[in-house]
This record gives sequence, structure tokens and C-alpha cells, in this order.
Amino acid sequence: MRAVRAALELHGTVRRVSEEVEQRIGAPLAMHTGINTGLVVTTPAEDERGGRVGITGDTVNTAARLVSLAQADQVVIGPDTQRRVAGFFDLESLEPVTLKGKAKPLTPWRVKGQSTVQSRFEVAAMAGLTPYTGREAELSALKDCLDKAMAGQGQLVTLSGEAGLGKSRLVHESPWLG
Repeated sequence: MRAVRAALELHGTVRRVSEEVEQRIGAPLAMHTGINTGLVVTTPAEDERGGRVGITGDTVNTAARLVSLAQADQVVIGPDTQRRVAGFFDLESLEPVTLKGKAKPLTPWRVKGQSTVQSRFEVAAMAGLTPYTGREAELSALKDCLDKAMAGQGQLVTLSGEAGLGKSRLVHESPWLG
């Protein structure tokens, strides 16, 4: 997710400075980005450009191929990246392509911009939540605390538990907390 946000910010910066740079170099300034998710292999390597780490692997190769699919001012991502960032960004599916070195076609995605979604729970809610059952006691306790607070009695509620236990869902199911 950070890579996609960073790419969008970089593209925004390039758009802002493009006019000034174009006047100096006589050509428009634009960039295009390809992002892919997966394992990479790193090796210590100093090259003529001053790089200190080399990266290789299928993930890097696929990202390089995605860059070639992106037009000026576009961010194109691979399907693994799309699965991780869906909901957080407005995405458009592109036509499947067969990339060099790949046996099967791959469906790239164009990032159109950032969405208003802020949490994975919001993404899950957009897809549809399962029926909420079995937390009536917890909902009742929250409602009692709210009623006491509204009556002027100070209250403190702490929700704690392992990830995935349902803390966000409990709050979501408490309409009087929203």
C-alpha cells in the first residue's frame, strides 16, 4: 500500500513541476510506474550509478514489464498488489497480457487514485459482512456505559483482544457509537 501511495505522490510532484521543467528542457516531464508484490532476492552490489544493493527475481522482472505497460502519468500494478490494495484505491482492470517469461496471461490494474477508505474493516464492509451474532452481552455493556455517560456519570471503555477477534465489528454494530 505504501508503494502505491508513494507512486501517486511522486506522480503528483512531477505534474506540479512539469511546466517549469518543460520550459527549461523543451519537452514535457512525465513518468510512469509499475508495481508488483512478491519476494525479491537482494545482493550486495556497487554499480556505476552508486547503487549498493542489487535486486532480482520474478517480482522485479514483472514490475519492469508493468512499467512498460503504463502510459505517461499512469501507475500500473500486478494482480498480487491489486488484491492487497483493493478498496484503498480506485482501480481499473486492464486487458490481460502475456508478459515475457510468463506462461499465463496476467491482468494488470491501473491505479486511478486513492479512495476514501481508511481501514481494512471498511474494505470488508464494502464487500459485505456476515450476519452479526453472539455478541449481545458485549453490545449491551457498551450501551449501558453510553447511557451512564449521557446521564453524567463518567465512563471508560477499553476494547482489547487478539487481531481478528471482532473489536472493530463490535463498534461497527453499535450504531449509537457512530
